[in-house]
Amino acid sequence: MNARPPVDMNVRLRLAHATVQYIAQEAGIDLLHIKGYSVSPGLYRPQRASSDVDVLVRPGSEDALVSALLTHGWRLETTFDTGSLFRHAAALWDDRFGHLDVHRSFPGITISAEAAFATLWDRAQSRSICHVECRTLNRIDHATLITLHAGRDGARGRADIEHLRATLDAAEFTAVHARAHELGADVAQSAALGTLQHHHNEPSYHLWRALASDANRVDLFLARYRDAGDLTERIRVLASVIRVNRDHLAMSLGYRPRWRDIWNEHVARTRAVLTYRRHHRNRKAGR
Repeated sequence: MNARPPVDMNVRLRLAHATVQYIAQEAGIDLLHIKGYSVSPGLYRPQRASSDVDVLVRPGSEDALVSALLTHGWRLETTFDTGSLFRHAAALWDDRFGHLDVHRSFPGITISAEAAFATLWDRAQSRSICHVECRTLNRIDHATLITLHAGRDGARGRADIEHLRATLDAAEFTAVHARAHELGADVAQSAALGTLQHHHNEPSYHLWRALASDANRVDLFLARYRDAGDLTERIRVLASVIRVNRDHLAMSLGYRPRWRDIWNEHVARTRAVLTYRRHHRNRKAGR
């Protein structure tokens, strides 16, 4: 189980930003700080506290960055393949600094990872965090990524959008909308803004509708299956349901899962499916 770092969260997270930046520079790796204490002031709600550090690494350098972090004491908790259904980030832990998410892409952006990083990098700015110059997003790009993240963050995401609406002026909000379009992120943005019905023919429509509504695990699976474009993708979705994600289970348990833990997870999934079927039958019967 991960030990809680002894330093206050706001201090250790700033130190984590600076440390990751220093490690990346030493390894000759470009990265962008995309959330937390790197964000332009005022874009997050005052009560919205960060709990980890998120960086976006130049595509092709993600494995090198993870390797460099491991040599400096970080531990890998989830790989890029096991981190999320988008397979976009690896999660690491350090007893001094806490959690770090290394992104190789950002959910909702559909242009290539290389093109997305390049355009974000070109418009980035420098910000000193703990006396280390960190490459961060500009105000509009930060607001854009907050919007895209809100599309898969349910009620908390809706609160983030309301704050952005109150914080950004009309020109800035229009610029965010345009930036999302440039990044090919219209569907994710619409999920956040409550206008997803305009994209009902898009291949990721059902998934983003499920994410925006805090869907349960069965509804989320059905959404992914409906959006699967071919047989290979459908098989991958089915396999993800059958195979327990041991990395995620370990994060939930606080230790590496034993066979009993894996069995219990299978039982929980079976119960979720049976409960869903029972509720679905009751709805059809009008009960």
